[in-house]
Amino acid sequence: MPGMLSERIAALRKERGLTQEQLGKMLVNVLIGVLSIQGVILQGSLMGGGNLCGSLSNGLGNMAQLLLSFSSSRPYFEKITVHADDAQTRAGTELGQVTSAITVENLSFQYVEKPILQNLSLQFQKGGKYALTGPSGCGKSTLLKLLLGWLPDYGGAIRMDSKDARDFTPEQLQKQMSYIEQNVFLFNSTIRDNITLGEAFTDQQMEKALRDSALAGDLASMPDGLDTIVGEEGGNLSGGQKQRVAIARALIHNRSILLVDEGTSALDQKNADIVEKSLLANPDLTLILVSHHLTPERKEQFTQVYDLQPVAAC
Repeated sequence: MPGMLSERIAALRKERGLTQEQLGKMLVNVLIGVLSIQGVILQGSLMGGGNLCGSLSNGLGNMAQLLLSFSSSRPYFEKITVHADDAQTRAGTELGQVTSAITVENLSFQYVEKPILQNLSLQFQKGGKYALTGPSGCGKSTLLKLLLGWLPDYGGAIRMDSKDARDFTPEQLQKQMSYIEQNVFLFNSTIRDNITLGEAFTDQQMEKALRDSALAGDLASMPDGLDTIVGEEGGNLSGGQKQRVAIARALIHNRSILLVDEGTSALDQKNADIVEKSLLANPDLTLILVSHHLTPERKEQFTQVYDLQPVAAC
């Protein structure tokens, strides 16, 4: 008898195209209806029982979905925990100044399932001036973020002299590196504060940073000079002015490695030439600059130009 009932229920579900949840609700409602007719329960309980059944079913369904979501998310939580533990371990390690070179060995990286870099090997000698060129999507900006330690899941190795970059936190790596990109973030404070970031510098250091970033000319036309308020996200400044502030900030903090991701793209050609000439002339600065377009004359100014290509084209 139970076997026949089970077969009938399965046949009914197949015939009506019902899910298990829908079939369960229907059977419970039928049972409540029968019990109500027989006087076992009050007729008013029919509607309440149906609502209760629906709420219970929905609640169980939601719990099942949550359990499934937690289960599927477990690897991500485990990965975050592993990285957090690694960061605590690495925080006690001292990087020290790069004295020889940054070496990239068989570097591979992909976003989800999209390969960006594959078996890339490069070297950046201390004090050298390097340009990364190539079409969009070939991994120029990604390479800079890997050097900064922002993207930890990569294949191959990045070495600071002989030290593996994986042994250090992004904060430790960035004590030596400054990163300038197209979209510069500025605090809603003065130009001075955005350059110094609260640290003390001499007038000579400030003047040199302003001169080498080609920002001095802009300040001369501003009534408040260095005390000009930049506004929310630098809204009171032009795109070129914001980039010059970012360059001055990098120069005055005397980072030995400067990563520039189209960081002069908003400048006119004259000011771009002034800034890049200053950066190229600094013997103590290791410069890694991303550019989509370099003339043959410009290329000759760099120690080496690495032309990256999309993985699919390799």
